[in-house]
Amino acid sequence: MVGIWTGEKLQLWVNGKKKESIRKMEPSPADNPVLIGAGFIGMIDEVRIYNRVLSPEEIAGHYGEKASK
Repeated sequence: MVGIWTGEKLQLWVNGKKKESIRKMEPSPADNPVLIGAGFIGMIDEVRIYNRVLSPEEIAGHYGEKASK
């Protein structure tokens, strides 16, 4: 799963495919910590954080890397 904040909207990608975009979100202030999995019961693996927006090709490529292992 990939979430991309473009500065205007949040895009959600699941299994290498774009699912939806949400425009009415506001970004968190830069000094707030990043919380991954808060309230989630289970294991989270293969987390990557980028300081730029990934292209659809990059997202599909990352999904393909994991799927081929």
